Amino acid sequence: EDSFNWLVGTPVNVTATAAPDNTATRTGANVQTACFDEGATLNAYYNIHGGDTIGNKPTVLTASAPDVSGKNRLTPDVQPYYPSTGTVDIYALYPTAVTSTTSSFSVAADQSSESDYKASDLMWASISGQAKTTKDVNLEFAHQMAKISIDVTGAEGVTIKSIKLLNTVRTVPITNIWLSSRAIGAVSATNNEADKTITVATSSDATNGDEQLSGSVLFPPQTIAADFIEVTTNYGTTKFSTNKAFSGGTEYKVSLNITRQMIGFTSTITDWTADN
Repeated sequence: EDSFNWLVGTPVNVTATAAPDNTATRTGANVQTACFDEGATLNAYYNIHGGDTIGNKPTVLTASAPDVSGKNRLTPDVQPYYPSTGTVDIYALYPTAVTSTTSSFSVAADQSSESDYKASDLMWASISGQAKTTKDVNLEFAHQMAKISIDVTGAEGVTIKSIKLLNTVRTVPITNIWLSSRAIGAVSATNNEADKTITVATSSDATNGDEQLSGSVLFPPQTIAADFIEVTTNYGTTKFSTNKAFSGGTEYKVSLNITRQMIGFTSTITDWTADN
């Protein structure tokens, strides 16, 4: 069905939390850590348990400000109700660009703004066989992307102009997002993109840079064995390589201190070579 709304008197009311895992915070700001920001929207699909299909039209849920327990109340655009008999399966996806027919997901190439960062934070939650209840049902969302937080400090006159990730695949297929087995498929990386760069942070002072610059970005789980972090300073660009498997739902923290080493010289003069 395109609508889950049997109007039998008991509404399906849901709350949400983001899983309290180690994708803790975005550097410099708390961005949808243990709960959604007020006004965030997500897609929800409801189905009688055991059904084989899902509606093409989601119910759009809007998050209220989190309560004292850290939960958001989710307000639907169309109120769903429990059926008179049977139980309900609930599936929810964030951001709203992701639907039941989504087959791939891309993170933003520039995540230095909060809006682009949020749009890259793929999360989902599900409940199977929920019995009719007058109480709120909580959906616990899990982050599917990997996260890296990078903090770069300059010393000895070095200032930081920008931080980027290199050789990082931004688009991945999503398989089995909806199956009769109710399995949401694993995210896996593809490696055929022409642009594999993600902007982490850019100094507001493009000419002089900052003594310290930091940021966080999200990217699909993948193994990277190449140059990975690029830092542009007032003296030029330097790159840092890695050989690591990055997992979804995990935050990686990197701190870099970049200095300018003076090149010292000593000198000697050798004797003239005698030549008759």
